[in-house]
Amino acid sequence: AQACFVVGTAIGVPGEIDPSAGRVLVFAVRERRLVLVAQTAAPGAVYAVAPLASGDGVVGGVGSAVAVWRWRLRDDSDAPDAANAGAPSSHVLRASVSKAGHILAVHVVVRGSLIIVGDVTQSVAVWQLARAVSGADARERDTLELLARDSEPNWMTALAALDDDTYIGGEHGGNLFVARRAADAADELERFRLEPVGEFHVADYVNVLRAGSLVMTAPDAAVAVGSLADSMATDNNKTSSSNNNNNDNDDADGADGADAAAAVDMPAALVAANARLPSVLYGTTSGAIGVVATLPRAVAVALECVERAMLQVVRGVGGIEHAAFREFTNDAKSTPAHGFLDGDLLETYLELPVAQQDAVAEKASLVRADIVRLLESIVQGTHG
Repeated sequence: AQACFVVGTAIGVPGEIDPSAGRVLVFAVRERRLVLVAQTAAPGAVYAVAPLASGDGVVGGVGSAVAVWRWRLRDDSDAPDAANAGAPSSHVLRASVSKAGHILAVHVVVRGSLIIVGDVTQSVAVWQLARAVSGADARERDTLELLARDSEPNWMTALAALDDDTYIGGEHGGNLFVARRAADAADELERFRLEPVGEFHVADYVNVLRAGSLVMTAPDAAVAVGSLADSMATDNNKTSSSNNNNNDNDDADGADGADAAAAVDMPAALVAANARLPSVLYGTTSGAIGVVATLPRAVAVALECVERAMLQVVRGVGGIEHAAFREFTNDAKSTPAHGFLDGDLLETYLELPVAQQDAVAEKASLVRADIVRLLESIVQGTHG
């Protein structure tokens, strides 16, 4: 086995609006040069590619379809195939299964047997790749089944999976959103529908989302307690769109300040904030780099209490209302931000005069020193 670069292409033909042909090219690095080792034709533009979890194939978005290609040993029947001409290899890449169902499948992410697809105009869909016996020869073949779909008309600009059932996407209006699959729901319609659990305006065009971190962590560092879907925090170091997100915090969302403060377990939050925070990096067309970091529930509840207090004490530049600025807005709808906490806003607490810090702490019914320690831990855990 060797590391390879897989590239999806489109063949442009004058007069065609959507390309009707493309290729999947596989390059290996040999003596510091890229060498074409395999290629296969595709019935349309290959907008996105990702390796299968099994390592023996590739999945891609081809026009409106999701397609899977598998590696197999080359035999005599492959010799005259023009698609592999000039790419001698002991293996060839061959189409295995394809399913239509999108406008344009422009993003693909693989999680085990799950294939998460971002559509150019129809948000996110989840497919499952499986093996089943079919055909007259009763051979085992790949199958694709559509498990779930988001009904929101989000124009996708980026996509990543937070876990098997939770997905984060960039949307062309300068927004981020999080959708969750109710895989264990008893009702079939509930299992099929992706629920939007977070929406937030970043004020920048997010065009890439990838699992990663901006800080160095030891390989054996403890992972933060709680599932990836419990809560999240985003921090954008270049613009004021750094965010934090709590996807599952219904108790604090509807409570007043006193009730929310009573729900805060600050000792637990301070301990949890020092653990490694699972995170996703995002990049924008303006050159900004941001982090979406998953927070333990205790941390998210505490930070939400702080954010609520800061909005009562600190006024935005130019008198801009925070709620209006962070509102999720696109051509189809406008809705208040939810499921996210604003990391840029929260970090400004560390720069406030002590008198204002005390005012925020009083509003939040918390201790200023604890808030400072908590935020410093989050800063060090997300971007140093």
